[in-house]
Amino acid sequence: DVHDQGSESQPRFRREFRRFESDRGANRVRHRVRVRLRRKLEVFERQVGLFVWSELFGSSKSETVDRNRFSLGTTVRLAKHTELLVAYIRQDTNGKDAINALKTGFKLSI
Repeated sequence: DVHDQGSESQPRFRREFRRFESDRGANRVRHRVRVRLRRKLEVFERQVGLFVWSELFGSSKSETVDRNRFSLGTTVRLAKHTELLVAYIRQDTNGKDAINALKTGFKLSI
């Protein structure tokens, strides 16, 4: 038995100043844009969340998008303040091999 409890979208825009004290790289401003879509369901009397998000990274150094992170996952409410999280994350960076990861954990809230 599945009941739809609605969906939401969450855009996020962020600007970070990256300062390096070593020869790791040049100081620069990094721009991050993320869009996340979430859907809440009730499955067999258990709250389940499905989500997908994509985040683009740009740099003032190159003036291009040089990285993208994509994630697809689910959360399952275990108790009033505890959710199980399982997600796939892929990161593509210009000039590098893609990184694929499986993220698991617990989300705790107060």
